[in-house]
Amino acid sequence: MATYSALAKYGKNMIMNIEWKKLLPKYWDWKKIIWPFRVLVHPIQAFNQIKYEKTGSVGLSIIILLLWFFSNIYDYLEYGFQFSTNKVELLSILSEFMSSAMIIVLWSIANWAICTLMDGEGWFKDIWITSCYSTMPLVVTTIPITILSKVLTIQESTWLTLLSSIAFAWAILLLLMSNTIIHQYTLKKSIFSMLLTVIGVFILLLLVVLMVSLVAQFADFVMTIGRELMFRFNS
Repeated sequence: MATYSALAKYGKNMIMNIEWKKLLPKYWDWKKIIWPFRVLVHPIQAFNQIKYEKTGSVGLSIIILLLWFFSNIYDYLEYGFQFSTNKVELLSILSEFMSSAMIIVLWSIANWAICTLMDGEGWFKDIWITSCYSTMPLVVTTIPITILSKVLTIQESTWLTLLSSIAFAWAILLLLMSNTIIHQYTLKKSIFSMLLTVIGVFILLLLVVLMVSLVAQFADFVMTIGRELMFRFNS
């Protein structure tokens, strides 16, 4: 419980300390803006500089996460009809958010909590930034793959599977390197901590689902009581 209270306090202080006027283009640090692309080609050097030289950006990491979320929605809606069975009316924004951006949110929280107990050296801010930056392969490939799905035939579907697999494996590899560098772990310890983090993500996801379900049931209960009271007063 103390862990989540400390995390909430840290998040509040981080939001309060943001200088909102610096969101204007004239204040942009272009070196930081291109840094996520540097992660794609020089990940070890880039992650080391994020840890020791603070070249990462919280704001930019949030933008990257939102781009991944919106690209997933685009993929759901526009994927080639010959490969997709998705229906527009069945699109769930919540489901898409939970399967993309929310995973990184839960990953960062679980990784911070677990690695703190495993003598990890990473701060939550560094974990958050590097985790978001590690999704760059998915961000830059999802829309091109979706566009490509519109022109390929069924016989060429292997290319789509191959490209998607490469992007996913690339993202996992970046996540492994970032975890190893940020926490100063050995490769073996880093892999073990990531496996524990995955378990932590599932536990947090279960708690989130239960909480949402309870809130929905409580809201439905309150609305039912409200309708009943209105009926009593109007009758």
